[in-house]
Amino acid sequence: MQKAIGTHLRAELASRLTIEAKSIVYAPVNVAMRLRAETTPTAVLNMVSMYRTGMEIDRSRLNNFVARNGIYVKYTDETKQVAMKMRYVPKILTYTIENWFTNADCLDSRALLFDEWLVSNDFTLKFTDVDTQIEYEFPIILEEQADNSDLESQFEKGKIFRLTTVLNVQALIPVVPPTTVKTILTVECDIYSGIENPILEETHIVSG
Repeated sequence: MQKAIGTHLRAELASRLTIEAKSIVYAPVNVAMRLRAETTPTAVLNMVSMYRTGMEIDRSRLNNFVARNGIYVKYTDETKQVAMKMRYVPKILTYTIENWFTNADCLDSRALLFDEWLVSNDFTLKFTDVDTQIEYEFPIILEEQADNSDLESQFEKGKIFRLTTVLNVQALIPVVPPTTVKTILTVECDIYSGIENPILEETHIVSG
């Protein structure tokens, strides 16, 4: 599940930041540049790397209804007699995204692209779990953005500009396999009159 979140987040970044998904290296910052050099035949420094750098239980959502009781996600067939129920643990997944450039103009333009992404109305991560075919939509929050350019080493390595962006994904991680629960298709409502000797007046059937 967490690997699927990382894969779809990488695809989302590629589509929003107008770059190719294959040009995003999924690796820690200390080894990302070396991995890109080994997998790319030509020496191209402008690159993007991302990696999940944190994972913690979201205690602010731990006692809500979904975390305590689970949620009905879908029916098992068209008759709608049986529903699938999932139990989740709310977690915050932290992803650190590094943008590497050889000039400051690219650094500024990529920072503006992140700003445009943030002000959009659909700043969420949408994907479908391949195992259960359940659709998810998780909010994404910008935690911080910093210029970590290594200009002190420009005389040894050349000028390398690096924009660091930290994103938090408010995810729901399944804790057990899905269970099936029989659904209520009809409800009968009996109406009585009288208190000491109640008499059945009528019965209403409500279909689900």
